[in-house]
Amino acid sequence: MQLSLLAYTPTHIHVGATGDIFNMFTVEVDPLAAVLGATPYANNLLLNLETAKMIDSSGIGWLITCHKRFVQNKHRFIIHSIPPLILQVLSLVHIDRIIECAADYDAATRLLGSPVRTP
Repeated sequence: MQLSLLAYTPTHIHVGATGDIFNMFTVEVDPLAAVLGATPYANNLLLNLETAKMIDSSGIGWLITCHKRFVQNKHRFIIHSIPPLILQVLSLVHIDRIIECAADYDAATRLLGSPVRTP
């Protein structure tokens, strides 16, 4: 998986994920820290999955870990533009009960303006 910074605004950071989201247990450096620096959890983050190809259980674990770290830092983590194959996998494990999901970037930014959802 490759992450790239798409936008940095006063309300959020927008990051894009490309390729396969897998083998995350073998990653030595936090992928978000590699893109955003030493404090990647210090702002709301919108993660664009539009060009992601597939996800495995370690990728799902990584998404949940990201969510947990953003919540601990009193920020939000929203994934959006999820390809059908990845959405099918995420729906199977009911990821939307844990992580906020949006259809696209505009919907994700609207979520930022709404109250935080409680599980």
